Amino acid sequence: MPGTVDYDATKAKQYYKKALSQLGKKNLTVKLLSADDDQTKDVIEFIQSELQQTLPGLKVESNSIPFASMLARASSGNFEVNFTGWSADFADPISFLSQFTSNNPENNGKWNNQKFDQAIKNSNNKDANNPTKRWQDLINAEKILASDQGITPIYQPNGIDLVNPKLKGVVYDRINGHYDYRTAYLTK
Repeated sequence: MPGTVDYDATKAKQYYKKALSQLGKKNLTVKLLSADDDQTKDVIEFIQSELQQTLPGLKVESNSIPFASMLARASSGNFEVNFTGWSADFADPISFLSQFTSNNPENNGKWNNQKFDQAIKNSNNKDANNPTKRWQDLINAEKILASDQGITPIYQPNGIDLVNPKLKGVVYDRINGHYDYRTAYLTK
């Protein structure tokens, strides 16, 4: 969404300076919780470096722990900033958006916005049988979430697979990247 997660170092510095002033501090330390796998550690190192270079006086402490422990801490709300990812369960924006309603147990940051909640409620109830209105409800919800920064998307992973053209019958799940080979076979 333009204007919500665009890179703008000048604006970031302005907001950071304003936050320091409001807190009555000259510097700030933020603890960043994440899983301890190699890919996540690389991303965290990049984020840590970029933030500390861009925002003078900011120290980002990385707390990389085993995935299950990270999930438990995040679920209990025991974090300042949590870096995590997820994939959709099915091909519909509600699979992501519903996680951020005020009463959803997956909403670990406890972000809430009544207009967001109402848009999700409308998409699931009042407008569920009207695809145009439902889609607009979901767009409105996404705009609210992005504008409020209820979450901050960092990146979307992608992969490229080479597939032998003789391999047939594989079910490719375009939602979460999993493949099902139960019906796979090779042709000549």
